[in-house]
Amino acid sequence: MIREEEVPEWRRFCMKVAVFLVVVLIVSFPCWGVK
Repeated sequence: MIREEEVPEWRRFCMKVAVFLVVVLIVSFPCWGVK
């Protein structure tokens, strides 16, 4: 389904999601520690 020319955008999207998840984990980790 994914064409070769769309791969760079897909990888860029994956990188944004990965960075977002890491930021969420770092931000929410202290909250889990409090509980």
